[in-house]
Amino acid sequence: MTLKLISKFLLFLSFFFVLENTIAQRICSLDKNGQRTYVGEFAHIYSGENAVSNLDSLIQYAEFKENKEAIISFQASNFHHWIYLVFDSSNTKDCFLEIEFPIPQEIDVHYRGEHGLFNTIEMGVLRGYEQRLFDYHTYIFPLNFANSKKNEILIRVKSPEQLNIPIAVSHQEKLIVGLIKRDLIYGIYAGIILVMFLYNLFIWFTTRDSSYIYYIAYILFVGLVQTSLEGYGFKYIWTKAPLFQVYSLYIFNALTALFSVLFLNSFIQLRKKHPFWCKVLSGVMLLYALVIILVVFDQMPLAYNIMNFAALVLAISMLLASGYAAVKGSRQAKFFFVAWIFFLSAVVVFVLRDVGILPYNLFTSKVLQIGSALEVVLLSFGLADRINILKREKELSQKQALDISKENERIIREQNTLLEQKVSERTAKLKETYETLNNAQMQLIEQEKMASLGQLTAGIAHEINNPINFVTANVKPLQRDIQDVFEVLDLYESIEIPEEFRDKKEEIEKLKEEIELDFVRQEIESLLKGVEDGALRTAEIVRGLKLFSRMDEQDLKRVDLIEGIESTITLLNSNLKGRIAIER
Repeated sequence: MTLKLISKFLLFLSFFFVLENTIAQRICSLDKNGQRTYVGEFAHIYSGENAVSNLDSLIQYAEFKENKEAIISFQASNFHHWIYLVFDSSNTKDCFLEIEFPIPQEIDVHYRGEHGLFNTIEMGVLRGYEQRLFDYHTYIFPLNFANSKKNEILIRVKSPEQLNIPIAVSHQEKLIVGLIKRDLIYGIYAGIILVMFLYNLFIWFTTRDSSYIYYIAYILFVGLVQTSLEGYGFKYIWTKAPLFQVYSLYIFNALTALFSVLFLNSFIQLRKKHPFWCKVLSGVMLLYALVIILVVFDQMPLAYNIMNFAALVLAISMLLASGYAAVKGSRQAKFFFVAWIFFLSAVVVFVLRDVGILPYNLFTSKVLQIGSALEVVLLSFGLADRINILKREKELSQKQALDISKENERIIREQNTLLEQKVSERTAKLKETYETLNNAQMQLIEQEKMASLGQLTAGIAHEINNPINFVTANVKPLQRDIQDVFEVLDLYESIEIPEEFRDKKEEIEKLKEEIELDFVRQEIESLLKGVEDGALRTAEIVRGLKLFSRMDEQDLKRVDLIEGIESTITLLNSNLKGRIAIER
């Protein structure tokens, strides 16, 4: 048993010394002037599924690999990533180590303290902003090995995203200068984004063009993506919401993609003029929807990989779509194509820096901000040019509208002339027709008058005819009776001497009996009475006619209404008889 323990101990020592020799050959030596130095190429890295509590065992037994690039990279996963560094403590006084990667969910720094034991500083997004040693959006640690036997630092990083971790060491003064430069660059970038946002927002309020509202949203989320990546959002805006910082990268990227597609569709009328590319971009947006679903179900590494793939496909698709539209003659597409070239160039530089082809420096670290700022400015120029185009189109349309208005005015004048001519002709015809109708109406009125007058005359004639006939009928009997009376009188006149009276008296008496003198007397009275009545009736009709016509009266005067009614009834007596009963 003792031999076995001794053999295991010797094996452990041999392994330890081998590892010590390997790491000892990669000791980080700081620049003598304290200049900023990236120490990734001096690091050993290891990734494991489980956390480790015994750090010495981890260092001794884990399969640490040499990192050959200035930037330490880990693929997207839920693994625990370990970075092992050994420093030369001869010139680490007043020096600081900075991890220029603000978004890891968990980040622990273990360093050797007294008695050779590891001290731990726990930080990271999920542990809150207040856990950081310094009030800055990246992670800064002092390098103090005064009481340390081994100048070792062991860093554990856990985050589901792809990690490109730049670790820099610099003197305090150089660190402060570098931080000020980075803050200044970000301030300039944020200022450009804010100015472009407010400028285009003002133009949108003026024009109400849908392209501007999509572009405003695109500017906002482009700025928020960079703000989230740089850690400024977690520092200044959503400091008390660490979970939002974790998910913000996915949310802001998806919204940036959405509004970039909407802006491209509206800016160059992709849906109307190039429907194929519109369908392609809509398909890419389904990938972003899948990313959000995976994030909801806590599949962060897969969501990150799909998001990167979707971003690549979207960038290429938008470049091809805008290039195709530009070839087809779209002026707006040319601005978009150039702006997108600048942004993709910045992305290419960023990727080349991550893979180690380009060095990690201030320019390559901020190239995405530079590229997105140039893109935003160029697209703003494109929108401004769009306003000029719309203005020219509006002026052209106004000129066309004015020409059309003048042509319409000329046509209207001609039509008015023709219409006036037709109206004159129609008026003449209507006047002629009116005169014809008026004459016809007058004729009808005259005819009606004549008919009424005829009816009235016929009635009056009938009324006069009755008493005249009555008088005429009585004249013959009256003549006859008077003749009989005259015969009696003649007999009386024929008596010349009184002696003949007796002789004649018998003849006279006989004649009286023959002619019925008493009856003749009564008949004469009756006939005279009838003649008198007929004459009175005729006089009454004439008087009524005179009252009805008022021919001899022209002045306005009072009249007897009853007398007028009676005269009218008298004239209409023949028409009313047997048809109307009049009660006086």
